[in-house]
Amino acid sequence: MTENLEFFASVYGLRGGRRRARIDWALDQFELTPYANVPSQQLAGGFKQRLAMAAGLLHGPETLFLDEPTSGADALARRDFWRRITRLSQQGVTIIVTTHFMAEAEYCDRIAILDSGRILAQGSPAEIRARGRGEAPTMEDAFVAIVEDARAAEAAAGKAAAGKAAA
Repeated sequence: MTENLEFFASVYGLRGGRRRARIDWALDQFELTPYANVPSQQLAGGFKQRLAMAAGLLHGPETLFLDEPTSGADALARRDFWRRITRLSQQGVTIIVTTHFMAEAEYCDRIAILDSGRILAQGSPAEIRARGRGEAPTMEDAFVAIVEDARAAEAAAGKAAAGKAAA
């Protein structure tokens, strides 16, 4: 696994003492030291996700993109990831996360709901959740309502256009 960190450190242009310090930081920060000599393909899913996040942070980026960072992680590991993400955000790192776990979207400051590459809604978690149906809609309720409404509007527009073309 250390090979992965060495590779990314070189890609990011880290050299000498800074390189070694950042790799040691990553191993310690993500509790990966006991697995330093384990090939990454032998790591469990949650540890692979930790390694990916550690590699992405080696160079101290201002913006971090995380694609499904908790996929394959158990509930405790997911909670730990979100604590790390929150701490990074509090330190001024802009973090853009994709997730299919709608409950996890609640941890974000702003949310965008996408369908087929189109932004259907964006706002704070409370603003998005308010678009759900029912008495106390969840984020998942809101997601379903937003996507269903957009698809219904698209279908209606398609029928209207077809009607005009036939006339």
